[in-house]
Amino acid sequence: MKKTKTTEITIETEELFVIKKCDRSIYDQCETCGVLVQMVTLAEAAGIARVSELVIYDQMKTRFLHWKESPEGQVLICISSLLT
Repeated sequence: MKKTKTTEITIETEELFVIKKCDRSIYDQCETCGVLVQMVTLAEAAGIARVSELVIYDQMKTRFLHWKESPEGQVLICISSLLT
């Protein structure tokens, strides 16, 4: 009778996001978090989360994401709420 040999291989992966914006980084007070945080645009948030801008917009409407409108009318999203 032959003995069979079994080998078990375990692979672990990690994912790391590095968000770096040169000197154009926008930091502002998040009214929901109550702290100074990095704010990103709608397009940047969609890219970070790997979803469409429509999904980000829906999450803003349901108050899942913290956001504010800049004086120029640009929507800015709290990076802390996006990454949690």
